[in-house]
Amino acid sequence: MAKEIIVKEAMKTNLAVVDPSITVIEAAKIMKKRKIGNVIVVQDKQPVGILTESDILKKVVAEGKNPGEVLVKEVMSTPILITDPYISLEEAMKKMSKCNVRR
Repeated sequence: MAKEIIVKEAMKTNLAVVDPSITVIEAAKIMKKRKIGNVIVVQDKQPVGILTESDILKKVVAEGKNPGEVLVKEVMSTPILITDPYISLEEAMKKMSKCNVRR
């Protein structure tokens, strides 16, 4: 029988974080430099949201807004889904699917 993998064994721990008051263009540059598709938005050392490539495309680009003028806090997704790192990947995937979270 195969060993059940837990979230902690598969999760990234070196996350990129940004302040909610920076512009979307600043956040996008961080994402490009780090070759990542999202950044965690942190205020007072607490995660308050996530900004994804999809957020930028749907809420900024497709709406014809200037990413140099739009603040991250205006288009970030919130609340973020946080889970126990010791649950199985299967259980985490079920939670993600239920909440329409892709990754």
